[in-house]
Amino acid sequence: EKTYDVFVSYSHNDSDWVRGYLIPILVSWGLDVAIDNRVFIPGKSLDDHIQNTIITSKQVIFVCTQHFMASKWCLIEVEKTLKRKANNCIPLVLDGPGNVPKGLKNITWADLTDLQHDENEWQKLCLSLGGKWSEKTDQILADLKDIASFFGGFMNNKTTTYVVQRSHNVVH
Repeated sequence: EKTYDVFVSYSHNDSDWVRGYLIPILVSWGLDVAIDNRVFIPGKSLDDHIQNTIITSKQVIFVCTQHFMASKWCLIEVEKTLKRKANNCIPLVLDGPGNVPKGLKNITWADLTDLQHDENEWQKLCLSLGGKWSEKTDQILADLKDIASFFGGFMNNKTTTYVVQRSHNVVH
């Protein structure tokens, strides 16, 4: 059975940001990433997919947002992961600490609430996942910083994702 460096657990309401921004950065670090639309095979139960992917992944990132907290499946993934590998969980916070599930609150998280292009937070995440920082990572973050400067307070995750996808030719 195939193993992965990291499984990304997220709400589908946040899929544009996850697939257009997070996944390209993780891949730029040389990580083998498991995400539902890439590894879940049609016809198999969702519960089996979740269990198997958690077991076969070294780490699990939880993209903590208000959408994540409202998703029954996301909270099930947290529960299943904590039962199997509590010390291999990484909360990635986008909407503030109020959107971190109770079981993950005692785990140090990567906080991208205010600045999604904060290189220090990304470097810490890269280190914790055993990735290797690359020129591609610098390029993605530089583009994001330029976009943030351009859009200022009018920018949100969807605007960011669309422009980053266009600039890096990301395909879902």
